[in-house]
Amino acid sequence: MTSSEDTPTTPDLAADETVADETSTDETGTDAPEREATPLEASILKGQTGEGDMNEVIGQFVNALIVVPTATEVTDDLNALEPVLFDREGMPMLAVFSHIDRVPEQVAQVAGYAVQMPAAELVQAIPEGTGLVVNPGHTAGFEMLAEGVQQLAHDVRGMLEAMEQGQAAAGAGGSGEPAAPKKVDPSGIPNF
Repeated sequence: MTSSEDTPTTPDLAADETVADETSTDETGTDAPEREATPLEASILKGQTGEGDMNEVIGQFVNALIVVPTATEVTDDLNALEPVLFDREGMPMLAVFSHIDRVPEQVAQVAGYAVQMPAAELVQAIPEGTGLVVNPGHTAGFEMLAEGVQQLAHDVRGMLEAMEQGQAAAGAGGSGEPAAPKKVDPSGIPNF
């Protein structure tokens, strides 16, 4: 596992959600290809400007594919990954990114590989006592402390169980329609 002294802080947000087609210097001073913001990034940006709320951000996050940098080659055994961890006042914070172009050079130097995976799957695998930082060093990012990650993982597991039960009941009851997915309510997540 890798760590740094402090988790990078997230600067205040500018209202611009669109990134153009050419390379330019981003808010961290590095060259990054410009592109449209991912749905997760757009939701984070709206939340930071007051146009959206954390429910929308968490909903987008749980349904997003995220990039997890790792120091080990990616195999089918995701338990073998060595993700990048930042230290936040003694709490390890797992670094994840909304897009591969959000991974800064300093992270790429210690983690030569990356895996893209569903965020809902990842939060269920994060060990107790570990927080989460999305897009560290970028304006379109956020942190969730360990208690919040565990609560979100619990909520995701409950949502998946309810969906499975609904699908099983639909199969036995005859409608054949899958159960509608439920939104995760982040208002009950402490320290978020």
